[in-house]
Amino acid sequence: MRTSIVIGALLLATTACKTVEGSTGQGGVRFSTTVADVPVVSLEALFGVCWPPGASAAQRVTLEPRGTDLTFEVQGGASNSVGWCLRELATSVPEAQRLREKREVAPPAEPVELWAVLAWVKLLAPGRFGPERGLLDPGPVAAACVEKGARPGLVQLEQTPVLAVRGLPPLEAERCLEAVLGSTAWPSPKSLMMRITRAPKQQPVGGDVAVYFAPESEAATHAWVASSLSEGPVAADFVLDGCLARVVRGLRFPGGRGDGLYTWVFATR
Repeated sequence: MRTSIVIGALLLATTACKTVEGSTGQGGVRFSTTVADVPVVSLEALFGVCWPPGASAAQRVTLEPRGTDLTFEVQGGASNSVGWCLRELATSVPEAQRLREKREVAPPAEPVELWAVLAWVKLLAPGRFGPERGLLDPGPVAAACVEKGARPGLVQLEQTPVLAVRGLPPLEAERCLEAVLGSTAWPSPKSLMMRITRAPKQQPVGGDVAVYFAPESEAATHAWVASSLSEGPVAADFVLDGCLARVVRGLRFPGGRGDGLYTWVFATR
């Protein structure tokens, strides 16, 4: 009886914590005029986001400025969706970075860097969503995770339509990075293969990631979140994790059997 009361109180307290809604975030897209910052990567690196994994090396898209507009032409089997994506990026960067002459764009020779993908998010997401959708600029928090020791490697992002992050080992820094990707406000539902590398010098570092590197007694678990607050698969979420950690740290359980519940909530990740 006593344990049931404690469980009920815990669930009630954590109802204020929620992930973003929908397959990739809170429903509804808004388009607004925003002033873009200079991306931390080159326009050429940003272009890599537009190509699907495994794109043929023979595919090409030619971009050509025409007055205030930019047109594209696809060749070699490239899709129009790639062309539209490239056009959007080329017309969304600050004026100083925009194309001045015709440019032929080919698929990248290797998977796109994580930082190019996060720069794409920062460039487009703030003009479409509000902060309730998720992280509109995930770069600084991702850099904080990587700075803590994330290993170089590949990570796969799948949105079909449920978001899944695959390929990361279950280690602290990688868990931190997975949670950032899981709570990012993706501009469009792309499936991407990304390379984890050191953050570029221009990339700011910030955000509280301590919950992923704290002692076990202070770290909320995704397993508990999935089993107690949802019926779906485990989904790492930086925003939800931070909220849960703050809520549970503030709770005071009675002695006795409640101590066991406290340990269960903060079980080993």
